[in-house]
Amino acid sequence: MVAPGCNAAWLLLNHAFFLTEIAAGQDDDEDRQLIALRAEKAYQDAMDQAGNEHPKQMLYSQSRLPQFAKIGLALLYLGCRVSVDNSWLGITDISLDDIRKAKNVRA
Repeated sequence: MVAPGCNAAWLLLNHAFFLTEIAAGQDDDEDRQLIALRAEKAYQDAMDQAGNEHPKQMLYSQSRLPQFAKIGLALLYLGCRVSVDNSWLGITDISLDDIRKAKNVRA
């Protein structure tokens, strides 16, 4: 178990990005949905953990981690995965509900 705070949030965020990558590459819709649910929870947990950091420590991470998690959530909802050199759209059929969820992530 990792202590609450930004260190735990970074681990959760990396795990969520990894799950997003796996979900975007899945051909089976049921598998994709299960993996996406796990990734969504990891993104939410990362934001929660960043909020648990002591107010005077890791100020940079406290502000950046939620932003990275929201970007990851939007990519997850849109079925994208990101690499260093490009973004790849893994799902050609995106529902209107997922587009709305991605749009509302920034709130």
